[in-house]
Amino acid sequence: MQNLPHSQEAEQSVLGCVLSKESLIADMIHNLTESDFYNPVHQGIYNIMLKLYNIFEVLKTNSKSNALDKTIAIIQTKKVPITHS
Repeated sequence: MQNLPHSQEAEQSVLGCVLSKESLIADMIHNLTESDFYNPVHQGIYNIMLKLYNIFEVLKTNSKSNALDKTIAIIQTKKVPITHS
């Protein structure tokens, strides 16, 4: 079996950049897949990063939804009419 060209340092740099600046994963998610990493350990790390990113995105969405629900409940309690545009 032939070894494909790869660079451990490049893979580590990519993972390190994402760890140091979390907003990068949103850009990378569309261009980089787990299979782009040669090292199985790096594949696993990237896979976990993607899973955590997806979990946090769901949590952010739910938090915004919960905040909106709480705001609506407060407005309704105070008998303030809600108008929709």
